[in-house]
Amino acid sequence: MQARMALGSEPIEVWQQELDSALDLLRTHTRLIETGAQPGPDFETLQSDLVATHQHLLQAYDREADPVTELVAARGFLDRGTAGLTGVADSDPILAGVIDGFRKAIVHLQRAEERVRSQIHLPPPEPTDQLASMRVPRLNRLRRQRMVPHWRFPPAPPPEVTVVPAEPLPPPKTFEELDANMATLKERAAARAEAAKERSKKPAETAEDPLAPPEPPPGFARDPLPKLSSAEFAQQNARLCFEEVTMVGMARLPMLNEPWRSMETFDQRMLNSIDAIIAL
Repeated sequence: MQARMALGSEPIEVWQQELDSALDLLRTHTRLIETGAQPGPDFETLQSDLVATHQHLLQAYDREADPVTELVAARGFLDRGTAGLTGVADSDPILAGVIDGFRKAIVHLQRAEERVRSQIHLPPPEPTDQLASMRVPRLNRLRRQRMVPHWRFPPAPPPEVTVVPAEPLPPPKTFEELDANMATLKERAAARAEAAKERSKKPAETAEDPLAPPEPPPGFARDPLPKLSSAEFAQQNARLCFEEVTMVGMARLPMLNEPWRSMETFDQRMLNSIDAIIAL
């Protein structure tokens, strides 16, 4: 969506339509992994390959770099991610369908690459100062990294803890060897008891800071509120702005026989929230 907004009113070319088809396939089949794949495989490598794929695809879509170079790089990461799934697809039909969808996306990327090779790459214009939208939306080109999807793939199972059995003791032939074996068995038993004690030990409770303010009564919050980092502040305000856009977008619809101009206040509130999202 961000790539399409960056182009604005520029016509969408055929190779960009191929990218749209590839992105739609990636979105659909990564969603299948989130909702239907069986836990077990380690999806961390696939996730990093998909992030790199989307970064290169969006760079190509917006012409921020040479589209041919970006498409070749995106296809390489997607090829590697698809190859990493082939070993586990035999036991999971969902992953077999995901591989098929990824391969269809690769075909769309190949078609886009063939169509864009004959074009001369011209870099986009430099971003200008951001201006507020008054009554109509204003298109702004931003100089920032592209936002890529975030997936919640099934986590990898925890590693199995296996206890290596102790080597068997040789059968004693003398009383001295019997005493040595008994001493060894006692040492092993003491080590097992110590290990079990460590596993069952509860974490030490941290001592309360005597200078810390007491907990507020139920229904009240601390004053002042916890300090937010820059990222947390931007995330919180972006969420509020998106909620405002959704709410006002539904409230701006006029009633029957009511003119649209009576909803201008709601339109401007929605545009103000969109401008705030861009500025964050």
